Amino acid sequence: MIWRAGAAIAAALILLTVGLSACGPIYDTTYQYTPPASGEGKICANQCAQIEQLCRRNCKLEYDSCLAREREQARWDYEDYVRRQTSRKQPLDKSPDDFNLDYRCTSSSSCEATCGSDQRTCYTTCGGEVTTTRVCTAFCDQK
Repeated sequence: MIWRAGAAIAAALILLTVGLSACGPIYDTTYQYTPPASGEGKICANQCAQIEQLCRRNCKLEYDSCLAREREQARWDYEDYVRRQTSRKQPLDKSPDDFNLDYRCTSSSSCEATCGSDQRTCYTTCGGEVTTTRVCTAFCDQK
């Protein structure tokens, strides 16, 4: 029995290694901002930055609110489950975590990506320039 468990672990490690080596390069995108030449353009670009900050803050607030709602609903659902099980004289086989569905909350990162995209569009509309560069961050030696 121990040999089978050891063989299963070894097989899993081999599959993991092969799977990771099959990954291609992973890239990240960086942005360099060249400010607008005019004073009005610089004011406009500053407003774009302020709007982006507000947008990102709203993304985080929306995500945090969603998590709070899901946790509250999970608490209510668990309490309801406990009442039902107790009235039926059945064991409590579930924990409060079994009722937590916070995976339904969309990560704030996708929302924040939209904020960044909108900010770059706003910045160029104000007369600034945004230079995009893709940088390899992992598995760079693979083609």
